[in-house]
Amino acid sequence: MKRLFAGTACVALLGIGLFLLWRIRARVEPGEEVTPWGGQAETPAREMQSEVISTSVVRYVAGSEAWREHPAPVALPAPSAPPQPRTKALVEKIVNGSNSVPGEWILRFKDREAMQEFLGSDGPHRGRVADVLLSLNSVRIVDMSAEEVSRLERETPGAFEYSPNLRVEQPRAPGKWSVTPDSGVPGAGFGPQTLAWLGIAGDHRKWGEGVSIAVLDVGVGSCPSLEGAGVVRVDMTGETQSGARTANSHGTAVAAILSGGIPGREGVAPSAQLISVKVLGDNGSGDSFTLAKGIEEATARGARIINLCLGSRGDCPLVRQAVERAIAAGAIVVAAVGNDSTDGVSYPARYEGVIGVTAVDASGKRLAFANSGPEVDIAAPGLDVWAAASADTAMRMSGTSAAVPLVSGVLAYLISGNPGLTAAEVTDVLLRNSNDAGMPGRDREYGCGILNAGRILDRGTSGIHDAAIADNCIDAASAGDGQLTLVVSVQNRGTEALQGADLRVMIGEFSNAVRLTDIGVGETAGCRFLVRLPGDGPTNVLRVASDVSISGATDDNPLNNARTTVFTISGPAGQR
Repeated sequence: MKRLFAGTACVALLGIGLFLLWRIRARVEPGEEVTPWGGQAETPAREMQSEVISTSVVRYVAGSEAWREHPAPVALPAPSAPPQPRTKALVEKIVNGSNSVPGEWILRFKDREAMQEFLGSDGPHRGRVADVLLSLNSVRIVDMSAEEVSRLERETPGAFEYSPNLRVEQPRAPGKWSVTPDSGVPGAGFGPQTLAWLGIAGDHRKWGEGVSIAVLDVGVGSCPSLEGAGVVRVDMTGETQSGARTANSHGTAVAAILSGGIPGREGVAPSAQLISVKVLGDNGSGDSFTLAKGIEEATARGARIINLCLGSRGDCPLVRQAVERAIAAGAIVVAAVGNDSTDGVSYPARYEGVIGVTAVDASGKRLAFANSGPEVDIAAPGLDVWAAASADTAMRMSGTSAAVPLVSGVLAYLISGNPGLTAAEVTDVLLRNSNDAGMPGRDREYGCGILNAGRILDRGTSGIHDAAIADNCIDAASAGDGQLTLVVSVQNRGTEALQGADLRVMIGEFSNAVRLTDIGVGETAGCRFLVRLPGDGPTNVLRVASDVSISGATDDNPLNNARTTVFTISGPAGQR
């Protein structure tokens, strides 16, 4: 659908520009921000004498199609013909191309009978079976070379598939201060204000009531904050888990953020029932077979949410199957995308149907250590998040591991307050009411946007008018040839359609005005400005100041109406 908007761009060297405005329904998920986002620190450099060449507006409408659909469960079929034996070169490629546990393999059998026959037979596997997962007809083999497992497969054609047992680890801890990807300056931490930033205020002690959440981690230890949580503890690793002490506080901090019960310093869902499933050793490391066992255990215990602050660099078919079974049973799986500063989401966050969570600072910018990719679904606070350990002490946590329990806690609130909703419907509410950030619509850095509990709470309240500047950003694909495309996003974060909104954007010394009409609830308008850059000069800065106002109504949240961003442009014109 296309609509022509009226607008002007006053540019001294170019005369009058034309505004061609498109309205396109795209697969995105916009939302609302809670607090004003701070501008980025200016890099010492000369101000760019840029020119605006043209402007256009693209509309994005929220919809469930933005969510990666939950897949149907996929069973391991019995092969119709024996699979071709794997060559030595292929086996070496599998092992060397992944972060596998040396000498360990996962065998997935076509059925229980084939597995029992294998376990009862003589052969090179005798004495090397370390573990068995009956529910998935799978066996963990240790101390076996790639050549030996390949020979074993050839000797029992069609009985099983095999893959390396991959390492699984808690996300790498980021440094004390991490920089935002755009500015290169330290990000702003949350401290004790995390829940307020998300829009959680007042008495929320009943959040999560009747909802069981499985925390798959290094184990959840005892601390005053969790004394009333009645944590159920299960150990999949063989390292006896003491309720009174754990050598690694990672899982305990995750649990406190999720469900801590210190009065006035509660976690997100204080009334949730926690199931601690220890799948990582005290050193924060584990393996795919044990993770799959943990997911199966959580599913069997009826967990409605499975919280995974861990990851692997490779795709393990057994873990994928366990995730699919959990989702088919009605669980919501929430996982960290990883802290490796790379373009590539960790597993299992990469799997279809899993909510992949990234991290932002208190200015709403994605943290540089957080991984990116198309599997990112939502962002949440992840820098210096405080989890109450006792009445006067706190555990401080940074990374995507801090962000995941915040998302899980809000999901627990939605489930406890809306028992008739399916897992897919609860997920849709979460993502549909997130804050669009970065490029308008779903993107590789923020997914559908930033978690906003306040908007979720207000979604049924009529009469809320809220137009917001979501972000000022540069379309990286457009930079080059002496020009770039600046994108300024305006969102309707209220509960009423906006009949009109006036956007004003200062790009360098040039002022631009755009009139927007008929912005639906949850809709984002991405205004694109084609900017010509100077042809020479070393490092330059481009200052962008944008603000929006509503016509015919009072904006109920004026704090998010303006934003100033300073971009650093270095090297040849157009490079960022």
